[in-house]
Amino acid sequence: GFRWVLFFTTSTFKSTLSIKSVSQENPLTKYWSLISPIFLSSQLQIENTLKLAVIKETREGEKRVSLTPQIVKQLVGKGYEILVESGAGDLSSFQDKDYVTAGASIEPSKTTLFAQADVVVKINPLTPEEIKSCKPSTITMSLMYHLTNTEMVGMLAAQGVTSFSMDAI
Repeated sequence: GFRWVLFFTTSTFKSTLSIKSVSQENPLTKYWSLISPIFLSSQLQIENTLKLAVIKETREGEKRVSLTPQIVKQLVGKGYEILVESGAGDLSSFQDKDYVTAGASIEPSKTTLFAQADVVVKINPLTPEEIKSCKPSTITMSLMYHLTNTEMVGMLAAQGVTSFSMDAI
């Protein structure tokens, strides 16, 4: 029995994704220790740029956005391409032009975002329609509530999507 902890930390000065295991003997710990310097390195030469899509929240009363322009700027500086659904930051007081200034592209079509994205980031769980729009091999990061949303987890798996349940942190 291993206990995995996923940390996604964003602050003014860093954006870090790391996986740590309670046991150092676990092969995934070894794997992560090999790839994390590459994944996080600003020296990384990316041939096929990893595309992250910021999806507009649709849950009533939700005012958050998954990535702020400040974090977008940091990710763009590391070589990632960021696609933002038009209006995604409006309720968080971030305008589309703030994301463009940070280096992101604004996309009015959610369908196009899902077709182009390698990684989809969102605060709330993806809707069934959004899951169906994911191409196989898409990675999603959101609050999934995976223990109580088993139907959604099954849909993601059937679609060939890898997901990080950020509420499990």
